[in-house]
Amino acid sequence: MQTAYMRGRAWITGRLAHIRRLQKLLERLYISKTVCYHGY
Repeated sequence: MQTAYMRGRAWITGRLAHIRRLQKLLERLYISKTVCYHGY
């Protein structure tokens, strides 16, 4: 039970870290796109 719980926790934290990384990447892309679009 404990091992399964720990595995689930590790999987969830990995998922969250992955999602956060993707969000940062998308934010950077969006910012660079808007900057290019506005010509700054």
